[in-house]
Amino acid sequence: MIWNNIKSFGILSSNNCSISSRLNKLDSVRLVARRFYSTRALQVKNLNDTTSLDPWFVTGFCDGESNFLVSITSRPDSKFKLRVIVYFQIYLSIKEMPLLLSLQKFFGGVGTINKDLKSNRAFYVVRKPSDLLKVIVPHFQSYPLITQKRKDFILWSKIVKMMNKKEHLTKQGLDLIIKMKAFINRGVSEKFKELSSLSLLKDLFKEFEEVSVDTTDLEFNITSIPSPYWIVGFVAAEGSFSASPYNEKQKAYRARFMITQHERDLALLELIASYLGTGGIYKVGISAFNYEISSYKKNYEIILPFFLKYPLPSVSLKATNFSIWRQILEILYSGLHKTSPGHKSELDKFISQINK
Repeated sequence: MIWNNIKSFGILSSNNCSISSRLNKLDSVRLVARRFYSTRALQVKNLNDTTSLDPWFVTGFCDGESNFLVSITSRPDSKFKLRVIVYFQIYLSIKEMPLLLSLQKFFGGVGTINKDLKSNRAFYVVRKPSDLLKVIVPHFQSYPLITQKRKDFILWSKIVKMMNKKEHLTKQGLDLIIKMKAFINRGVSEKFKELSSLSLLKDLFKEFEEVSVDTTDLEFNITSIPSPYWIVGFVAAEGSFSASPYNEKQKAYRARFMITQHERDLALLELIASYLGTGGIYKVGISAFNYEISSYKKNYEIILPFFLKYPLPSVSLKATNFSIWRQILEILYSGLHKTSPGHKSELDKFISQINK
């Protein structure tokens, strides 16, 4: 269903309900079911001092922030003049280094973490074929992605398995990999389009012109959220806890919880809204939608208890923002900022600190 305006869901509890009662009610409504400049590798040290991650948190986070990549470049000294590289990558702000280290620990220490000093970002990347085959692929088969990124993974994992069998070194295998790459992420790059236009490659794969990619296993329907920790992971990647200063026109402060997604994952936003039992979905721009809860009362009564029961990992930057957001909600809900200058000053201070 395409949303042209807000769709609202019922509040699960009244102001008089206890937090534990609200959480029990919440449980009951769940549906059944490029180049990097100035980079350097970091040595992983003392990973045991980070918080262990739930597998569904990892999948939820990767549904938002990971990439399953295939690179095809020119290599004159190879049989077919091409080189295929597959890798798994998570690219974040340098402030999320503790989370990247925890993710690497979760995946058994495979891969490397690098800094992009020019953009002040960091990335965790796994390139070794055996690590991809034995660590990364099995995780997402056991704890499947539920966004449209799942389609990328299905094709990408097929390429990983083909490369493990050395099929990329055959003409037919290489042709199929190139065709599958066109379906992954943004498809083939302009650089590769230029490369593939060469008569050498056209002649090389001419005999396979009628061979197409089997896409029958790319169609899937998600009918339930697999775990509350999937939501926690997805929010750590894509969610936002925010608050606005006092608005003279509206005579109020504002505290919001929001998740933004492309329209291809609109059904997922609807599922999240039904799972949490509150909030609305708005169309923004040409092809995006926001799932949003802008009432501080609903955030205090429903969203806050959810994340207290299923907490964000302390190594996540989003956990820090949530902690500040929680204090903002507690002051707003108590109403003390209306009568106490001290509480109003404290509220303004917290608002100035969130998402910094």
